Amino acid sequence: MEQFFVYMAKASGLIALFYAAYHIFLRKETFFVSNRWFLLSGLGTALALPLVFFKKIVWTTTSPIQEVSVIDANQLQQLQETPFTLSNTISFSWPNLIFGVYIAGVLFLTIKLLLNIIQLKQIIKNQSVIKEGQYKLIDTPRVNAPFSFFNYIVYNSAILQPNELESIICHEKAHSRQYHSADMLIGQLTAIFFWFNPFAWLYKSSISQNLEFIADAVATKQINDSTDYQKTLLKVTLQLQYISITNNFYQSLIKKRIVMMNKNKSSKANAAKYSLIIPALAAFMLLFQVKTIAQSKAANNISNLTTTVPVTEAAKVLIYDMYGKQWYANQADSQNNITVIIDGRKVKNNDTNLKEGIDIVAVNVLKEKNTLEITTKKASKNEASGKSFTITIDTMPELKFMSFNKYNVEQLKSLVTQELKELK
Repeated sequence: MEQFFVYMAKASGLIALFYAAYHIFLRKETFFVSNRWFLLSGLGTALALPLVFFKKIVWTTTSPIQEVSVIDANQLQQLQETPFTLSNTISFSWPNLIFGVYIAGVLFLTIKLLLNIIQLKQIIKNQSVIKEGQYKLIDTPRVNAPFSFFNYIVYNSAILQPNELESIICHEKAHSRQYHSADMLIGQLTAIFFWFNPFAWLYKSSISQNLEFIADAVATKQINDSTDYQKTLLKVTLQLQYISITNNFYQSLIKKRIVMMNKNKSSKANAAKYSLIIPALAAFMLLFQVKTIAQSKAANNISNLTTTVPVTEAAKVLIYDMYGKQWYANQADSQNNITVIIDGRKVKNNDTNLKEGIDIVAVNVLKEKNTLEITTKKASKNEASGKSFTITIDTMPELKFMSFNKYNVEQLKSLVTQELKELK
């Protein structure tokens, strides 16, 4: 649940960031179509970016010797004999309470949205439809304020003059043709899931407002007299009741719409304002989306292991260099028929490829076959230096229960050396 709260906080912050960028730099510009995509991409970024993380690896030096906690046998017996009881007490939890309130708010607003859709269907239901290409026009006395929802355009011609009706239909066709209803639904759903964030509601209003600017710009180009169009906007001075998910012709932002219709086009140079959001997003990623991963590097505390391990001359010997960075494989005369296989290739006597040393990732000691199977860094995607290696030991009674466990460098060195001594 903590991860959910963190995600919602980050997403809410990004919604506020994009809204602030739009409100401060872009809302007075006439780049209406570009503003539409800026607002939509802002929501997409706010939802997706908190899920993207970058990894930063930090190497730390640790001692190869780990402390082991010892449990006394009597204590272990007492723990086993102590009966386990499940408490019936339900403790109060603030996170659970907050999450419950959040879910209640989402459910309430979702039900309200569904009721709006049902109301819309009731208005459209059993009404005569006039088809004009992709548009479905519905003239009904059930509405006072004209609106559109996808390819449906609903109006009441009884309260409109012919020129007013022409302006309204032209406006609503612009909404329908550019699928503005999808934007309205996206804004509504965002407000539902982020109902606790006031910027989500402001963001939704900005989307709706900008869509009206787009439709007004299209309509004024197609209508001969833009003054009549503006008078149609002013005909109704009071905000009428309308369905929140529809594109409504009459809204309280009429004054802003008229101002934007009469405003000169913005200079193309002002389009550079869109890039101002990039540094803020980069800062967000650096501050919140970088995961630091600590990788341990075994310390080299044993200086007397910088030379060949004292085992039989016939054995294939693994030694550790003085800096603790590499494992070296040296080969002597093979008299005991001990086989070394490196990366699936059998090593022959006096193999020159082993003189410079190899980075070993894993060692498999096969006692019954007198074989050492070695996997090097070149054959593995994992880095060998400073990381834990994996060793498997077949038929080794004293360490059988530790098979397939991970050992650090010093542990691996000790185990392999012991096995080599037993092979002589």
